[in-house]
Amino acid sequence: MGLLNQRLGIEETNDNLNKKNISKGSLYSVSDTDIAKENESINDFDGISDNTDIINNSKKRKKIKEISQPIEIGKSVAELSTEEFDINSILEARNEAKREKRYKIRTKIINVILISFCVYLIFLIYGVFCTNYQYNEKGKIEPVILSVGEIKELKEFNKILAQYEENRVLYEKILRLDYRLSLGVEDPLVLAPEYEKLLDEVNNLTVKTNALDVDTKYETIKVMLLNWVQTDTAVYLQKISSGISNNNADDASVAIEYKSIMYDDFSLITQNIISIGENVEGSNITNIKQWSPEKFINEDVIGKKAEE
Repeated sequence: MGLLNQRLGIEETNDNLNKKNISKGSLYSVSDTDIAKENESINDFDGISDNTDIINNSKKRKKIKEISQPIEIGKSVAELSTEEFDINSILEARNEAKREKRYKIRTKIINVILISFCVYLIFLIYGVFCTNYQYNEKGKIEPVILSVGEIKELKEFNKILAQYEENRVLYEKILRLDYRLSLGVEDPLVLAPEYEKLLDEVNNLTVKTNALDVDTKYETIKVMLLNWVQTDTAVYLQKISSGISNNNADDASVAIEYKSIMYDDFSLITQNIISIGENVEGSNITNIKQWSPEKFINEDVIGKKAEE
């Protein structure tokens, strides 16, 4: 009965609603509209529920994807390998720079050692050639030890000694011609041009001797050498050549006079060289002491011809 009364009440309500809707001209019935709204609300609730499930499922799938994503892991390994390669390259470059730096340092050290050795070797060779030697009391050769002042004095003496030896070479050439002329074997007219030719050497020696820069204590010997070459020797060569070529007795007489002057002056110069050289430590004047015009003729001219 209760259910029947409820049903009847509902029907009455629906009838009343239908009447109201009909009176307003509604196209739908009340029951259909209410049903539609109710269904729509239900569908909306189901849609919300479905969307919530979809969101939850997508979140789960996303978590699963994040947990098991082999591609992302692969990329991380590749990136890690690239970083390790870059680090190794940097370390290798630094090691290479250190090796190159060490190589340059070793090269510089070796170059310094080699240069030092070469300088030392040159110094030794120079010392061997420049060091003077003499015989001691036991007859053994030993080097002459000189101080700085003695080396300087020896250097100055050697300059005047070298010029003396050049002048002596010219004198020896004149002595050879005189010896050939004295033999009477060769025609004097053949020898005359050779005497005249030596005048060129006289001019050269005059310039060199005059330009020689020596210490004041050797200035006297320098002047003696200059007078000997530009006066004694030059006059003798001119007169002997002219006397032979022109058969001039006066020129020949002057030539004989200057031959004696030339001989005396050079002997005096030689004695001065020996006297000074004996007081210069380290000087080698043995050859100067042993030389004389007569000895030169006998040993270097006549002696060599006898050997031939």
